[in-house]
Amino acid sequence: MESEKILPVEEMVAYDEFTDRVEILRELTDWVKNIQRMAAPSTAIIAPRRMGKTVLLDRLVNTVFYQPENRVAPFYMRIKREETTLREFLLEYATTFFRQFIAYCDQDPLLYGSQIRLEQLLKHPSTHKAVTMAKEFIEDFLQQYRDEEFKDTRNQWDGFIRVPERLGSYSGIRVAVIIDEFQDMKFYIHNVDEQDLERIR
Repeated sequence: MESEKILPVEEMVAYDEFTDRVEILRELTDWVKNIQRMAAPSTAIIAPRRMGKTVLLDRLVNTVFYQPENRVAPFYMRIKREETTLREFLLEYATTFFRQFIAYCDQDPLLYGSQIRLEQLLKHPSTHKAVTMAKEFIEDFLQQYRDEEFKDTRNQWDGFIRVPERLGSYSGIRVAVIIDEFQDMKFYIHNVDEQDLERIR
């Protein structure tokens, strides 16, 4: 039974109470499916606050996570309303992406929402070819992130936002990038060091 599955994302609405957004959910699920054949343009859900956008995205992720036949991994990021540096955000973004990608490939809902670090993901046991490929991407990311001579975080960010597409092309598992409160990235993520961030706070 659907409601007995372990959900990768905890939902705030009971499964059988989700009734008034079924058609929108169906359209978004089709959008995710179309990503595999590269026929899904970027889309946005625009509505006033408290209209249930997050609830809808939670349900979307929980639905498509259990559709491995689509070969589209849901990468779900919620933007926090907390001031942070671009460098800190980059690490969080990369960790969340790789963890969720591997969780989808292995159909492991507990891994999807865990707090595992990238170094631990490298040791995650899996026979899935896409996971093996993802680990190579993780190693490349960590090497560049730790490189003391490469401090241009903006260039690292610009490079990393293309990683889901590149990994999808190489592995055959495409990625649906789903960002909740996307607009807040402009106001809470700053390309400054920690010292300058304290002045912003």
